[in-house]
Amino acid sequence: MNMRFQMPLAGSERVAVNLFFALLPDHSTAFLAETLALGLSRVHGLKGRPLDADRLHLTLCPVPLESGALPATVEKAKAAAAQVASGPFEVCLDTVRSFAHGGTRYPFVLSSSDRAEGLLALRQRLGLALKLAGLGGTQGSFTPHMTLLWADRMVAEAPILPVCWTAREFALVLSPVGQARHITLGRWRLV
Repeated sequence: MNMRFQMPLAGSERVAVNLFFALLPDHSTAFLAETLALGLSRVHGLKGRPLDADRLHLTLCPVPLESGALPATVEKAKAAAAQVASGPFEVCLDTVRSFAHGGTRYPFVLSSSDRAEGLLALRQRLGLALKLAGLGGTQGSFTPHMTLLWADRMVAEAPILPVCWTAREFALVLSPVGQARHITLGRWRLV
């Protein structure tokens, strides 16, 4: 299964997309993270444009796509999400760091030094629901993080004052590759 799918546009043109579940920070937290990205990129001398506040997110898990199956996959993912029960929880990101990415641009991210039990429990429940829906579930390692920008070089991990919010919902997001935008396809409350 692929994480990307070629979505048709006008005419015969197609664009690759990513589909994933994510936590979206509230507006004030997103603005704080965007402002922090600007400041930290200057402090570390990074070249790269910070992500706009409306694209900041913490990925819970990707939704695998098979060629030609985007509408069916989206419906299965929405049905799986509706089965997930979890209460609100605190998200605190208290470190900055870079990830190696196998290219010349490196994700500069907020991450957590904490175990993030509420986040991990939601991810596990969502993964089980996706598996039961035939969408593979969650696999591999997971490092909770929010990408602030794609930088020209790596930065060592460093503590920062925590950026925190209460996660009250999660979302299914479609991201056309290379278009610097996200389309929220659905939201589910954490009650």
